[in-house]
Amino acid sequence: MRSDRTSRFSRVADGKPIFHFCCTSVFSQYTVLDEACVAKINSSADLSKVCLLGCGVSTGIGSAWNIAKVTPNSSVAVFGLGTIGLAVVEGAKIAGASRIIGIDRLESKFEKGKDFGLTDTLNTSTIEKPIEAHIYEMTKGGVDFSFDCTGNPDIISAAMQCCRPDGGVAVIIGLVDSRKLVSFHPSSLLLGKSWTSGLFGGFKARTQLPGLVEKCMDGVCCQAELL
Repeated sequence: MRSDRTSRFSRVADGKPIFHFCCTSVFSQYTVLDEACVAKINSSADLSKVCLLGCGVSTGIGSAWNIAKVTPNSSVAVFGLGTIGLAVVEGAKIAGASRIIGIDRLESKFEKGKDFGLTDTLNTSTIEKPIEAHIYEMTKGGVDFSFDCTGNPDIISAAMQCCRPDGGVAVIIGLVDSRKLVSFHPSSLLLGKSWTSGLFGGFKARTQLPGLVEKCMDGVCCQAELL
């Protein structure tokens, strides 16, 4: 998009402008980029795989590594098992989490999630109690780390509530509708829980993305099939 907020692209049929989504133009054949928006990576990397590091996978893995800083033998809850959620699962597994609970309303998501490292699953379409109550029962007191990958305010609140009270960390990843607010009781923070978030998984794209590509090429991460 130009500095005057007009688009460089238009539809061939009627000339109507085509605008960006999240400041990208992934369907264009050619794109003009400022050098500040480009990271130089290993030329041997398989672009059909590492292209996913441009957003979803790096956001998920980085949220586990850089933002939450998942620790060995910890317990983790991941709400929403799309691309970002599965990447969180993988990141938590690599970090050494001993229990990783995947929460989703679609049963079909769980088998794929196990390929990435899920140890437990919770289908929210089949339960009557609040989600956080189930997780408290499953873990006998709450998880060490929880991640919302849905952007649903109610789920974000549940992600906070399912954390253990003495140091649990909830990470917001999903984008929330700008017209909606998330509510929670401040006593959650007084009890020792914390809430955090960040863009791109806390990675510095130009300086750290090349290293993440190398980790993928070395088999450290990005081995389960996302495409």
